[in-house]
Amino acid sequence: MGKQTILLLFIFFAGTTCAQEKKQDKELPFDQTEISYNSGMIMPHVPAIDFITNEYISSFNLNLIKKKDGKKLWENLYHQPALGVGYYHGSLGNREVYGNAHSVYAFFEAPIWNIRNQLELNYRMSTGLSYISKTFDIYNNIYNIAIGSHLNLHFNLFLNALINITEDYKLISGIGFTHFSNGKIKSPNKGLNVINGSLGIRYFFSQPEPLKKDFTQPEIPDKNHFSVIWSHGLKDYNRFKKAVYYISSLNMSYERQYAHFAKAGTGLDVFYNSALRNFREEPVRTGITSSDLYRLGMHISHDFIVGDFSLTIQLGHYFYNKAFYITDIYNRIGLRYYSDDRIILNLSLKSHNANAEFIEFGIGYLW
Repeated sequence: MGKQTILLLFIFFAGTTCAQEKKQDKELPFDQTEISYNSGMIMPHVPAIDFITNEYISSFNLNLIKKKDGKKLWENLYHQPALGVGYYHGSLGNREVYGNAHSVYAFFEAPIWNIRNQLELNYRMSTGLSYISKTFDIYNNIYNIAIGSHLNLHFNLFLNALINITEDYKLISGIGFTHFSNGKIKSPNKGLNVINGSLGIRYFFSQPEPLKKDFTQPEIPDKNHFSVIWSHGLKDYNRFKKAVYYISSLNMSYERQYAHFAKAGTGLDVFYNSALRNFREEPVRTGITSSDLYRLGMHISHDFIVGDFSLTIQLGHYFYNKAFYITDIYNRIGLRYYSDDRIILNLSLKSHNANAEFIEFGIGYLW
């Protein structure tokens, strides 16, 4: 990783030099930049991944960050959070089997605790796309049961501490979790989970304006929400059978917004999964009917609201499931966008335990 390290350091210091020349320029799209080194280990959720892992993880991140000014309601509710974009490059526990990961991502960062601007504790959530250099190959790389496609989702959750060094520089250190998988678009897809610690430096192009202390929260205009979302996706069966199946779901929910930044609810799900014809409780000779490709379930949910977006987490249980698949308990995590005319755009991952079933894209309506 020597060449990549030199390149990232060059980009970071070139950026800070350029920023110093434009420190008073308000047209800069970002007001902070950060570079960090990460070291950690693979969390083996299946024995085979533990057996294949033969080295610790090392990676680098380069981030561009914009601190929000707190003028909007959601910015004040999250205590003047930051938005950013970044690049990740790192190893994956076995260079011969998994290769390296190259990721681009966007992230949301919000403070938890601050002491006189000298020490800050914050959390960061990142999501993006990752290119993993080595994948499963039935002839040349049979041990890679974790990654079946070069293109994968990159998800990261970090807890960070920022310590002042000077007015313009802060030391950043943290611990986090990173996940790579393709959402079962192509098998195999056990995925890779990484636990790592980080150490880096953050440079401030300009100092953010302090958060207003006299802010008062307005009343929530509408606390009760009903919604319906129709989503679609594709699913690979397994690494030995080359087949892609159509997936669809209908999500109907009632949610109660109990705060400007959060809501909780319950609802019904209808799932159609044509890949279920490969799973039978009965002997193979009895076959499977078209109605068995449908599953019905009930879920509970909780959403964290950030402006026009929400991070949704759902836990459900099937009450109609004729083709058993791992378990009758399912979960969904996703990102939703709510437009001014009540249209919902949905991107989510449905899974059973830690096994991804499919990624779905959908559209819906809120009333």
